[in-house]
Amino acid sequence: MHNINEDIVKQHLNEIHQEMERYILLQQARNSRNQLTALSVSDTKPAGKWRSLLESIMMMGRRMF
Repeated sequence: MHNINEDIVKQHLNEIHQEMERYILLQQARNSRNQLTALSVSDTKPAGKWRSLLESIMMMGRRMF
């Protein structure tokens, strides 16, 4: 009986360890995705006067169609 309980505990610990590894991998994937998204967004935003000019041109385009 004692041996069966030990096996159950070992299996449970193994499952918890696997779940923790999956969680860590998921967090790493999310962090890298968020970093890539932040980089791509910052690269696409024009600065200062060019941004307002670009917004004006885009607004004219929207009104035409």
